[in-house]
Amino acid sequence: MLVPEQFSHMAEKQLCQIGGPQINRYAIVLSFSRLATRVFSLYGGGAQTQTDAAGKLLLMSLAVEQVRSRLKLYANSVDKPAFLLKLIDTIEELRSFCISAEKLRSTALALSGVLAVKAEEFSLLMESYDSVCANLGQNPESRLTRLLHMLDECDFAQGKKIYIDAFSDFNGVEREIIAALLNGGAEITVAFHCDDLYSDAQQFVSARNAAKSLEQIAVKQGIKTQISRLAAPEEGALKRLKAQLFGGNTTPYEAQTEEIVFIEGSGAVEECRNAAGEILKLIEGGARYRDITIACADYDTYQPILETIFRRAKIPAYYAGDTDILRHKVVHMLLSALKAAAGSMDTETVLLYLKSGFLPIKSERCDRIENYILMWDIQGSQWQQEWKKSPFGISDTNTVPIEPLLQELNEDRMICIMPLVRLRENLRAAKNTAQMLQAFSAFMDEIKLNEQLNTIAHGLFEQKQLQKAQQYAQVYSIICRLLEQMYGVLGTSVRSPEGFYQIFKTALSQCAVGTIPSTLDSVNVGNLLSQRRGDSRYLFLLGANEGAFPSSQSNNTLLTDEDRTQLWNNGIQLAPRVIGNLDREIAAIAGVLEVPSERIYFGGIQGREAYYLLRARKLFPMARCCADDRALTQRSERDYLNEIVKTPSACEGENDICRKARELTKKHELGSLKEETVSRLYGKELHLSSSKIDKIASCRFSYFLEYGLKAQERKQAKMDPSTFGTFVHDVLEHTCKQVMAEGGFRAVSQERTLEIAHERMLWYTSEILADLWESERAEYLFRRSFSEVFETVKQLWQEMSVSAFEPRWFELEFGSGKTMPSVKIVGEKMTAYLDGVVDRADVWHEKDRAYVRVVDYKTGKASFSMEKILIGVGLQMLLYLFALRKNGRQLSDEDLNCAGVMYFHANMKRVTISGKYDPALEEKCLERERRSGMILNRESVLDAMEPREEPIYLPQPQYHATKEQFDQLEAFVMRTVGVFADELADGIVDANPYYIDEYSNACGRCSYAEICQDKFEKRWISTIKDPAEFWTAVEEV
Repeated sequence: MLVPEQFSHMAEKQLCQIGGPQINRYAIVLSFSRLATRVFSLYGGGAQTQTDAAGKLLLMSLAVEQVRSRLKLYANSVDKPAFLLKLIDTIEELRSFCISAEKLRSTALALSGVLAVKAEEFSLLMESYDSVCANLGQNPESRLTRLLHMLDECDFAQGKKIYIDAFSDFNGVEREIIAALLNGGAEITVAFHCDDLYSDAQQFVSARNAAKSLEQIAVKQGIKTQISRLAAPEEGALKRLKAQLFGGNTTPYEAQTEEIVFIEGSGAVEECRNAAGEILKLIEGGARYRDITIACADYDTYQPILETIFRRAKIPAYYAGDTDILRHKVVHMLLSALKAAAGSMDTETVLLYLKSGFLPIKSERCDRIENYILMWDIQGSQWQQEWKKSPFGISDTNTVPIEPLLQELNEDRMICIMPLVRLRENLRAAKNTAQMLQAFSAFMDEIKLNEQLNTIAHGLFEQKQLQKAQQYAQVYSIICRLLEQMYGVLGTSVRSPEGFYQIFKTALSQCAVGTIPSTLDSVNVGNLLSQRRGDSRYLFLLGANEGAFPSSQSNNTLLTDEDRTQLWNNGIQLAPRVIGNLDREIAAIAGVLEVPSERIYFGGIQGREAYYLLRARKLFPMARCCADDRALTQRSERDYLNEIVKTPSACEGENDICRKARELTKKHELGSLKEETVSRLYGKELHLSSSKIDKIASCRFSYFLEYGLKAQERKQAKMDPSTFGTFVHDVLEHTCKQVMAEGGFRAVSQERTLEIAHERMLWYTSEILADLWESERAEYLFRRSFSEVFETVKQLWQEMSVSAFEPRWFELEFGSGKTMPSVKIVGEKMTAYLDGVVDRADVWHEKDRAYVRVVDYKTGKASFSMEKILIGVGLQMLLYLFALRKNGRQLSDEDLNCAGVMYFHANMKRVTISGKYDPALEEKCLERERRSGMILNRESVLDAMEPREEPIYLPQPQYHATKEQFDQLEAFVMRTVGVFADELADGIVDANPYYIDEYSNACGRCSYAEICQDKFEKRWISTIKDPAEFWTAVEEV
């Protein structure tokens, strides 16, 4: 029995079912390829190795290189992998129709124009291919061509009865083999899915032409033929569908029927869900999974969707057909590694290799090395140099020792990156392709790929994922076999590393991973061509959409249909490619319709239905249409739970389903943290900093993500605003310290102050920021920004040289074991401790009273906002001010009184002008130098800060507060932070971002916006127009 290769297993089962257990003694199922193996085993020739698709590509690559200089039309295409694949298809088609290079060359003489050049170059390439095969000990003839020659010389066919089934048509070599079998004395019976040899039904075009060609062969050999017709046994709707779908009248089938069911959905997912529900209904009614076949018109789209839905619904399925090996994760990893090594080791490609999951390090360490690579933009020679930069970035405030982390990172670099570096070096040092292959093989051994794949396959077997386990078990051997082929064919050829990557990837694309069904009872899923021969009770034909049923045809060879017509007229008979493929696909659709014995389900997407699906609906207007997934949700537990949680009242019971539904709901909603979770995340006592208070006041969920889950934004170490701000902070701090050491701002000149600042800027640039400079030019460009810092220092000198307040403390630390104790805030449920640093604290004495002013340097746009103070944002300076008033004697032998808080904007504030100078602009410039903050409304204090009739730097009068108001503000601040501590103790983490307007809000620059995705309620804050509103609100809290 002779059948197509993909149907051999099915034919063997059917043969045993019909003939009984003894039938194997008298009959055998073969494909043309396996027939060749049997003949060679009996009459010789079996020792010759057969070149697979990847081997043919390699041989053709070498053949093209040999005749490159003699090509004209295809001279510029020989390096393109896509051209090589089309060239192989073209030459194989020519050989399948028994067309030799000599015949092509002689035909080219009778042709003209481009086709004459094509024919000449095809003959040249065929001869070159044959020469390459001969030199490498390969037989250029295909397996079937060798079989044809062998049948002419042996008596294999004598007395044999051969039954041929499941073919829609035959190519030239297959027809010649059948002719040789007839000529050798075989009695042949061929079964076609066809109505009549002389009808015009479109679905039988391929079968009719094939039958006619075999009849002509028999007549030519003088052999009698007999045609027998087998009538379809079934009656009813299925018979009407097969008879009228492709043509004929469209008289509606008015009777109610369950033989035809239509499935539709708004998309492929809905369609597949509805199909899954129907399958579960069938199983509930007594059917077995093996009774069900699914044929997908667009298999690449529908297969992953079906896989996901079936897994959730616990429907066992076997996905027939070979899997493209380029889609496999292991191959992705290897190609990423080879691409990186063959190229410039760019960061993106190296990270694809690192994140593949097939390296001998844990995922946590892989994430850590990825963060380091992105942070420091590792590239070039940095891959092989020891990493010494901080894993936390430039302006790092982390107290964790970096040496152990750097040691781990460098260990992982040696394990993961250095094999890649050595592969790159070996590829560049290689003198030919053979040495490149040896380098790549050594790389796979170094990363222990085989051991890892075996471990993964074993784990999949234990998890009962048998089809995936089969795939992992095959991948390594497929890759090794390809490397061996490349070594044998291309070993002595010379190519660049990039060229090696391209030829390896293209050759790998010709490999596939095949599997067999791993369970006896499973739904059989495949494409139309693979399912056209079967015996199932139920058929689901999914994806019958426009452009897929039948598919839009394309020509994959280098010969157009016009070329084929001209060649036909000159004695070279090739089938029209596009029309022939369309006829075969329509024949396959007709064959698929023969599969079900009881029912067929027709599926498509609403609005995109193919012509044949619309015709089927016209034929069966009374057929049932499944347009929702109720059948699935009523039978699949997970889908049922997802459905009932939409109605909260349905989850209120105490049965098993309701409990599971509530659990499912809990997992998908952000609730409160348990007490033990709060304790594990934040500790028994809450330790806050100014940034933490601002974060929790801005949005509780953002605080939970950053300080609870420690979810950190991935940042590149570069000169960004935060790094520049740290730089300016350091310069201002050191300058103030040094000026005070030399006598104070009144005693030290502006020129000396700028000189001190310049010295510090040079030191910081060369010592702290040294890791940033990739070149001297980059450092030079940064130094050009010194002018902006000089302007800031000038402002500082101009203000402090006339102020009676003198800087006393710099970088004053609050915390356990620090200069000042932590600021303690007692809440009802949790006590909070504020730790942090004050940039600068200034002191002025009025007789025996000491006043303290807290100053915070800001390089951004931060300002003192009454609206933000009321919601708890920007409290840090006030908290430190009140702490100094309370515990001032720990710093000095006197009590400290509140003088206020101020932001010192450490950046240049430019004013754009156009046209002539306007004196009003001077006032605008001076206004931009005004400080932001809140200060004591006491005349002596204000004069001490800035003894001018019209102050330049002091905050506006609405930000002047009395001592009593400062007392009220202290109580308000402490209560506000206490409330924050209690909310954290209660585990409240839901999002509540503040919004003053669309430009001033918590979400504008939030690092976690992708997590929230706008699924929260905004907390709108009213704008304060009168300071009295602010103080009223402070009193009320």
